[in-house]
Amino acid sequence: MKTIIKIIVFLLLPISLVAQNTIDKKAATMKIIKGFTDDYEKTADNKKYLSSNLKVFWPAGNVWPDGSGAGFEDFWEFYANFNKQSKNEFSNVNISELDNETNSFFTWTSTSRQWKEHPEWVGTTAEGPIAYRMVWENDQIVEWHIFMDSKSRQEQHANQAKEEMMGNNKLTATQIFEKVVNYYDPSGKWDSFSGSMHIQTFGINWASEEDLTIDNPKDYYRCIRYLPEGKFIKGVEKGGVFFSAMGEEFNPDQVPEKYQKSPYGLNEKDTRMMREGHITHFSLPLYLHAADAKPIDEVSIKTLFGVKCLAIKFEGLSDAEENSFLSKYPITLYIDPANDYRLHAYHVDNGWWKDGKGVLGLTSGEIEIGGIKIPAKKLYFEAANQNFQVCDVFTTETSIEEKKNY
Repeated sequence: MKTIIKIIVFLLLPISLVAQNTIDKKAATMKIIKGFTDDYEKTADNKKYLSSNLKVFWPAGNVWPDGSGAGFEDFWEFYANFNKQSKNEFSNVNISELDNETNSFFTWTSTSRQWKEHPEWVGTTAEGPIAYRMVWENDQIVEWHIFMDSKSRQEQHANQAKEEMMGNNKLTATQIFEKVVNYYDPSGKWDSFSGSMHIQTFGINWASEEDLTIDNPKDYYRCIRYLPEGKFIKGVEKGGVFFSAMGEEFNPDQVPEKYQKSPYGLNEKDTRMMREGHITHFSLPLYLHAADAKPIDEVSIKTLFGVKCLAIKFEGLSDAEENSFLSKYPITLYIDPANDYRLHAYHVDNGWWKDGKGVLGLTSGEIEIGGIKIPAKKLYFEAANQNFQVCDVFTTETSIEEKKNY
């Protein structure tokens, strides 16, 4: 009798309640990732996980289909045929689930089998890290955000001239650094720079959103963090710190103890530490240059994620913030000379993460604010083994409180 009653109750539940949480989204995400390595027959079943209203958001400056918001039909054709074009392998896969999203991080290696548009790619291999952010509605993906730094085969394999240039490099570390600075700030605007941007951060089982503002002439910094309770503000102005929580302002010595701790961080130590980190989100090279940092004389060559780079190293800044997690430690910049001396990656030897080897940051894409070129995405890895930890995505859009009821 009890069993019959349970069945009747289940049948009387609203359809919306029955339809939710009927699949293991982490397992489905893994199937979808593995689908890139399978032939069509094995991949076809994954179609059920993709909404007919699917929108796929691609990174800028990539060899993949141009234009964010690609639709279901175009993407499915690409997905189903990818294995025919390339032999693909994935490693270090890490998937987490947060609310209605799954976030995944992994390393990708792809060797071309055939490619109509680029027959010269056949037999070549490209590699790089990838992060996926999938937004689910019930049991289907409605948004698929792809953050990646898988450099094109043209860049990785048609690079004899690049290797010769690097092998015959006559530039000093200081000259290389000047080229980097000139690329990101061609008009010399950093000293007078003022601007804002939005940052979305997602890691393993957590995510956050913030608006960042800096004004270099006024030595001003502000961070607005958006949390379920409301918005929390911290900043530095005229040398002093300021705070507010859900619209209520506090003097530094009046902040409630709860808000001084994570995830709020409304305390002077965290604020000054994050100020440095957030300014370098706008530009690490320009931050070092403004601090009159000088690279040591040695220039080395290192390949990171399939890109051969010139490496220049800085010792820690003597006048860095006491609680600095960045500029008071050795920093190595990995520069791609074949791409206008862009910053490809950087290593902060600050003792963090596995074996105390520090943080390896990889940049991808670009936005521009006030004449300054800014990386659009950063992927962070343990320097010891290149395991993913965190992904940051930057946009020029700010003030998301207009979209949320704070």
